[in-house]
Amino acid sequence: MAPSVSDYDVSGSGNVVKSVIVTGGSQGIGLALVRRLAQDGFNVILNDLPSKYEAGQAAAKSISNATGQRVIFMGGDVSKEDDVEALVQRAVEEFGGLDVMVANAGVCTVNSIMDTSLEEWNLNMNVNALGAMFCYRSAARQMIKQGRGGRIIGASTVCAYKGNPTVAAYSASKFAMRGITQAAALEFAPHKITVNCFSGGCINTAMHHDSAQVVSERMQLPKEMLLKGAYSQVPLGYCGEPEDVAGLVSYLASPASHYMTGEFSLFISLLAKAYRCRDWAIGQSISLDGGMQMF
Repeated sequence: MAPSVSDYDVSGSGNVVKSVIVTGGSQGIGLALVRRLAQDGFNVILNDLPSKYEAGQAAAKSISNATGQRVIFMGGDVSKEDDVEALVQRAVEEFGGLDVMVANAGVCTVNSIMDTSLEEWNLNMNVNALGAMFCYRSAARQMIKQGRGGRIIGASTVCAYKGNPTVAAYSASKFAMRGITQAAALEFAPHKITVNCFSGGCINTAMHHDSAQVVSERMQLPKEMLLKGAYSQVPLGYCGEPEDVAGLVSYLASPASHYMTGEFSLFISLLAKAYRCRDWAIGQSISLDGGMQMF
């Protein structure tokens, strides 16, 4: 019989409470993920930096009140393994286990290769690549111990396929995350743990607008003109929203995704329609082969 999340008591039909950790969850895509997964019936550990305490607490309370699910804010830095281990332990203590890890936290600095400092380079690599590895393996240790499989989901970008000017450090960290995701998918597959990653393109978030502002100031060009130029590169002609990403993550955390692992792609039109997100991504190829092919 093909394994599904319901076999791990994650569907709500068993005795184990559905639980998920979402890092970087106080704003942007992360906040949309927390809201959607709580709507899907998950209890959530909402993680972000301790400096985001007020925003994180407010988001957790609001989403919990709206959905009836438990949503707990917990501060921590994903680039510190002890902090990530503490997140997993908290999920176990509060919810009895961990079923899904969404390694969403990330940073993006904007600078030319010539001007990128070692500090900038290390920040991108430590949060985006090392942080993802810490999240993946800390979650996997707990999932393996539980013996009922699980889901691990990463957050990446189209910059993991093609480097772009002024974001070399960011692109490099996301290329690294691509390799980590595919390696983890193969290593964790015997334990019925799937590992996939979404790659957002033009998504309407504060990070997207902040990056455009930096480029605007350095190039002395209007920010609106730069954003319009970016949108013109999208065949559908408009920018995606965090809720569009949340639709894909809802699928990846669901029983339906049990035969998909090692994938590193945007959602396709079929998934967009099935999981109540806009039909935003087109021309995508996603393998449904248990991890035989990875791109």
